[in-house]
Amino acid sequence: MTTLEIKGNEIIKWYVDAIFAVHKDLKSHTGATMTLRNDSVTSYFLKQKVNSRSSPLAELIGIDDVITKILWTRTFLQNQGFRVKHNIVFRDSTSAMKLEENGRMSAGKRTRHFDIKYFHNTDLIKRKNLNLNTLQPIQYGQIT
Repeated sequence: MTTLEIKGNEIIKWYVDAIFAVHKDLKSHTGATMTLRNDSVTSYFLKQKVNSRSSPLAELIGIDDVITKILWTRTFLQNQGFRVKHNIVFRDSTSAMKLEENGRMSAGKRTRHFDIKYFHNTDLIKRKNLNLNTLQPIQYGQIT
């Protein structure tokens, strides 16, 4: 039997990404993986329910698709007695992250069509319920 442990780390890491307009109906796709220490605990893959008009919007929809799971996981672990210092989400889209961190202040002509619900993450960041980090692309051969 395998037992998952968070002791000594106290950091939940999520890796979330979206792929823009890959389905036949031009909807995008969301993927997310959660890790504790070096172990992948759960993965989540979903065809997005709405069409997006740009890659940054697909990224915002992607995080919106999994944000409830990210927050629920932290609450669940805390209710089990584990201390969670950080709930970090790694992303590879700096434009989407700037929109999430700054909300409408970062929005311009090309992002005005984004629905306000995708700026919910801005509130989570300000309340320190969520940390965002840029994930640098990994080149082949760099994985150790």
